[in-house]
Amino acid sequence: KRLTQRLPTDPLVLKAYTERALATLLQRWKQLEKDGKLKEGFAKTMVTPEVKFADLSDLNHASIRAYAMELLSSVADQGDDTFAKDFCAPSGSEVDRLFPAFDLKEMLFSNAYAFPGLTLVAGDHPFEQMLEMSKKLQEQFPTADDLDADLKRQEEAAAKAEKFKEDDETAE
Repeated sequence: KRLTQRLPTDPLVLKAYTERALATLLQRWKQLEKDGKLKEGFAKTMVTPEVKFADLSDLNHASIRAYAMELLSSVADQGDDTFAKDFCAPSGSEVDRLFPAFDLKEMLFSNAYAFPGLTLVAGDHPFEQMLEMSKKLQEQFPTADDLDADLKRQEEAAAKAEKFKEDDETAE
């Protein structure tokens, strides 16, 4: 209960309650419901996310945090430490993993969907880090010879089109 009272006054900690944290809490809610461990008082007082966010224009960072806090407060209001622990403690099972493990090398590719808005690369050697992260992309880059050949083909096609255009004009 103290945590739910303290979090709104600690903006840096509160910012940790993102869509990922909420997704994990919602997954635990569904699992407890499936296992028959969901408290009746919680089920009666808590608005489901489908209802809460029925209007997608209400879905933003602040509303996600507010809903996470509402959810945690409702868990705390049940006054059952076992329920709170079951609800909040990570189970460690593969089923609980909605998001992939953090892998910096895959941040631009297979994990990009799970880390939206990641634009800042910080470290002792950011240039080298970005080169390493984009290695798979660099492998797909065309060579200078391929670019030159493509440009030549485009110029030839444009010249042919121009020639046909001139032929059409003289025939009239």
